Amino acid sequence: MSYAFISYSSKNQNESDQIRAIFKRNGIHCWMAPYDIPAGSKYAHVINDALENCACFVLVLTNDSQNSQYVEKEVERAVAYKKPVITMQLEDVVLNSGFKYYIGEGQIVPVRDIDEKSPGMIKVINGLRAFGVSAENDYAETNDKKSKPYSDTNSLEKENEKENEKVKGKEKGNKKSIPYKIIIPAAIAVIALVILIVAFVAGGDSDDKPSGGSQSSSQMNEAADNESVNITMSDELFDFTFELEGKVYKLPLAYNVLADDGWTISTSGYSDETVIGGNSYESFHMVKNGKKAYIEVYNYSGNAKAVKECMIGGIECDLTSDIQFTIAKGITCRSAAEEVLSAFGTPAYNNEGDGYTSIKYESAGDSDSRVSFLCYNDESMSKYSAIKLRNFIATENDKTVTNEETPEYLSAYQSPLALGNDIYSGIFMMEGDLYKLPAPVSVFVENGWKIVEQSGPVVSGGTDQIAISKNGKKIYAYVTNFAEYQTTVENCAVSKVNIYDTDNIKIVIPGEITIGSDYNDVKNAITDDFSYFKGFESYQYDYYEYEPRDFSIGVSVNIATEKVDSIDIGCKTWDSAD
Repeated sequence: MSYAFISYSSKNQNESDQIRAIFKRNGIHCWMAPYDIPAGSKYAHVINDALENCACFVLVLTNDSQNSQYVEKEVERAVAYKKPVITMQLEDVVLNSGFKYYIGEGQIVPVRDIDEKSPGMIKVINGLRAFGVSAENDYAETNDKKSKPYSDTNSLEKENEKENEKVKGKEKGNKKSIPYKIIIPAAIAVIALVILIVAFVAGGDSDDKPSGGSQSSSQMNEAADNESVNITMSDELFDFTFELEGKVYKLPLAYNVLADDGWTISTSGYSDETVIGGNSYESFHMVKNGKKAYIEVYNYSGNAKAVKECMIGGIECDLTSDIQFTIAKGITCRSAAEEVLSAFGTPAYNNEGDGYTSIKYESAGDSDSRVSFLCYNDESMSKYSAIKLRNFIATENDKTVTNEETPEYLSAYQSPLALGNDIYSGIFMMEGDLYKLPAPVSVFVENGWKIVEQSGPVVSGGTDQIAISKNGKKIYAYVTNFAEYQTTVENCAVSKVNIYDTDNIKIVIPGEITIGSDYNDVKNAITDDFSYFKGFESYQYDYYEYEPRDFSIGVSVNIATEKVDSIDIGCKTWDSAD
């Protein structure tokens, strides 16, 4: 059975789950981690096999996925396997040079609404069918034979998925776009495939602004002062007032407002002390007296914040716990689709499915200010009827001053004394100096490297790319900010380097593998834990360790010369013991 491979960042898990469900409901068989990875298997091997055998590659494009080294690897491999690529752009993204090289502007389909009847989704589904992706007949999202469709709202059954460890790893990063540059070693000749893809997926709207967009001073002040004013219900939908278990609130509101009213976090792995990185958000369930609501808290500052210091920007309720939840004009989760449409008029999106209607209203096209409804007319499924409000607004508290103080954790770093033979150590030698990733940027500077390209401060938990040079040689490196505050590139740590034969850089990894090493030397140095694939011009060996280190290493061998032509190594988890 032919299938589509879905590549995504774990930061976009909810959206990717919805896409997967829509594909399956429309007869599109798909493969997606972690659901299709057998227990006990080697993840890298399974992912590689899935890529090699897929009929089409679907990239869920966001700023997070573009900043994911795992997505990057999957894109590279898909193109090397000559797979047609369909790119679903969920938000405004400035493509870095690597992604431009692989997918091209013409192959991108803007999908602003994850809905079966949206123009973008229709184009993607038609494109998948054109590439021969076959039907899936045994899909069911629930234990019942009749599956519950996804909508823009999150179903409460996703709590178990949120609580499980994700195979793809929990990627640290920020929500705003941080363009970075990737040097591509191989020339890819897939013009025929590109023409086919363009024919099916070109076009679409792109009016929505990305998450974290700027707001007016009045909006910021209103959000900041919300916790101190007496809120009354409004009949205006985009006033975002709601009544929850007998009390009226307005989005956004401070997290402690709900907490002080007796609501507590019930999702495993989260508490009010859970730290959220800069310019990002998290979601979890809160309960009170057995009633459950799905909450989104956001942090639009550059510094890390505990949940208790964040704003609540989203809330979703359904009837599974018989919660009392009312919004403008008295609409509740029990309201029929006809009542919603009569109350608020023509929506931005309206999709009628088998036994349900999905409706969405957006405030002036702002994807961060929207109200979504899932209305079931099927009595057996009515408990899943839901309403979701989302209104993310930057506040005065989100204004961030870059802290140029050197983080204490960097002083714990110790340069390795020897290269060693452990290929999984994260140690490498570059231009005669030894490093172990992640390594402070300052160590590279001390060894004679200069920062020649950077995009500015890095938010807490964020990753950016910089260019460094030494003796006329320049490379690109990823840097990660492990501090709890926004800081300068100089106060970050290098978490990944990519070296190519064209860089003329001397790099050596354990096993004495360097640029120009023989193919046989590579095969002797690597282990069975590495995945392998043959591309257009190179043999590629890769190893990924998602947990607990977020470590990767890759070696590419040119087929014509049988010599190593690129090496990459990365580790995004700081270990203070190193």
